[in-house]
Amino acid sequence: MKRATLGWIGDIMKPLVTIIIPLYNKEQYIKECLDSIITQSYTNFELLILDDGSSDGSQQVIREYLFDDRIKYSYKKNEGVSKTRNQGIVMAQGDFIVFLDADDSIHEKFLEKMVNEAMNFSSIVCCAHNKINMNTGKIRKSNSNFKTDILISFLLNRLDINTNSWLISKKFLLENKILFDTDLRWGEDMLFFIKVLALSNSVKYLDEPLTNYNIEVSNSLSSFKKDKLNQDVIWVNRAIEFLKSNNFNEEYINALWNYRLPSLITYGLYSLKNEISLEEYKDLKQSYYKYYQNLKFNNGLRSIKTWLYKKKL
Repeated sequence: MKRATLGWIGDIMKPLVTIIIPLYNKEQYIKECLDSIITQSYTNFELLILDDGSSDGSQQVIREYLFDDRIKYSYKKNEGVSKTRNQGIVMAQGDFIVFLDADDSIHEKFLEKMVNEAMNFSSIVCCAHNKINMNTGKIRKSNSNFKTDILISFLLNRLDINTNSWLISKKFLLENKILFDTDLRWGEDMLFFIKVLALSNSVKYLDEPLTNYNIEVSNSLSSFKKDKLNQDVIWVNRAIEFLKSNNFNEEYINALWNYRLPSLITYGLYSLKNEISLEEYKDLKQSYYKYYQNLKFNNGLRSIKTWLYKKKL
C-alpha cells in the first residue's frame, strides 16, 4: 500500500504532485488512464478522482484501484468540468498540479521528466502530446512550431499544448487567482492556460510527447456545433479582455482577433454547411460575419488555409 509524502532523493527534494481527474461516464477508458498513473516511475503523487455524477460503471472500475492510498475518489452531483477542476485545485495537497482527462493517458516517465524540469528550470512545465484517432488508431504528434515567445505561439496554434500536458505550481495558481471559467462550456481550458502563460515569468517546454490525447471521431450534433461557435466568441473575447487588462500589446490581441477567432468561426461554419438547412446556414453566416471577416494574414500558411476555407462558405 503506497502513501504520498513529501520526500527526498539524495539531497534533492521530491515534491508531491497532485493529479486531478474530472470524471463523467468514462467507464470504457478510465482503466487505461489509471494504469498509466499507477505505473509512473515517479511515485510521490496523489490522485484526486472527482466523479461529476457518472451514471455508468466508472465507479466499479475505480474501486479496484482504491487499495492505493495515493488515490482519493469522491462522487458529487453533476456541475461541469470547470467547477470540478477548480474543486480539485482547492483540494490539492501537492506542490504541483497536473490535469488529466479520464479518457487520456500519460507516459510512464511523464511525472519524472516534468518534475525534473520543474526543479531545475521553472515552476511551470508543459510538453508535447500524441493525438490518437480512436477510430483508425492513427497517431500524430502535436504542433510545436515556435521560436521564443511561447504565448504568441500558443495563441496562433503554432504550439498545441493539451490540458493533460502541464505541470503547474499550485502556489502560482493561487497567488494569481487562476481558475477555470465556470460560465464556459467550451474553450475554458484555452482561457485558463492563456492566463498561466501570460502571468508566468518562465515556462519550460519539452518537445517530447509524454501524454496521449484520444480523439473519438463521431457525427457531432449540429446543435452542439452551433453552441460551440457562440462559446468560441465568448472565450476569445474574455481572453482579449484579460490580455488588455494586463497591458499586452496589439500583437497578442491580433493573434486572437485576426487569426484564432476567424479560424474557429470559419471551420465551425464550414462543418455545418451540409448539416443544417440553407436558410439556417445563411442566418448563421450573417450572425458571425463580423468575426470571420476579421481574418488577416498574420499566421503564414495557417492564415492562407483559413482564407481558402472562408471562400467556400
